[in-house]
Amino acid sequence: MNSVPAAKFPTPASRTRGETVIAVVPVKDLATAKSRLGGVDALRQRLALLMAADTIRALNAVVDRVIVVSEVPGIGSFLRRYGAHADVLGDPGTGLNGAFAAGAEQALALGADVVVACVADLPALTPATIRAVLDQLPRPGRGFVPDAEGTGTCLVLAAGVELAPAYGPDSARRHRDSGALELTAAAAERLDIDATTDLVSAAPGVGPATSSVLVDGQLGEHLVATIAGPGERGWTAVTAAGVRIAVPAAAVEPGLTPRPGQRVHLVTGSAGPISCWI
Repeated sequence: MNSVPAAKFPTPASRTRGETVIAVVPVKDLATAKSRLGGVDALRQRLALLMAADTIRALNAVVDRVIVVSEVPGIGSFLRRYGAHADVLGDPGTGLNGAFAAGAEQALALGADVVVACVADLPALTPATIRAVLDQLPRPGRGFVPDAEGTGTCLVLAAGVELAPAYGPDSARRHRDSGALELTAAAAERLDIDATTDLVSAAPGVGPATSSVLVDGQLGEHLVATIAGPGERGWTAVTAAGVRIAVPAAAVEPGLTPRPGQRVHLVTGSAGPISCWI
């Protein structure tokens, strides 16, 4: 496992007890990401990355550092384009718990007093909730936050003890049985997005990255088109059927300048494209 050079992290808006708090967020292979949502692979994969960006942005506001454990190419630069900052550690390939354990080991090597293991699909998570959860954690000790259904786990926290993550089926019970203290958080922020109904429920509170592909709480329509050239307020794209579409500059991924002949993905709503990426 090799880590890339450290990202430049923003100063957290609030520090907890003068401790060094480091979060670990695995981002798994996009090929199988969010398969239960159905629909077009490219859009599901895009959603997985955008949700990770919103999750990590919320963590950035509170913790000292975020370590993303992933083999997704370019994940670090993608996150930065959406205002999220993370070091990237290679995935050891030993499953979700193995990824959390590897990240926790790296966090401790960087001087963490508290390690926060967080899943990557909590787009409605807020800094206020992260602070509240940290305040509930015993020192020393372990705690966990169950998902909205109460059977899974969103976060596991450890201060001065081993993280010992036990994600997987019925993980809330397994974390509870292992002696971890159950910590409380608003149900809306504990919605990890696995199904369409989860997305609809979480939509009112999701962050700006995730909301960029949602129409009325659901994924917008996905199209593939080719950039024809500049338009009145952005660019003009043409679909395979020859339909010309005006792509507003505000819909384009941050940092992207489309070029004529370039193939792009679009998400559209009733008023036209709301998101555009390569």
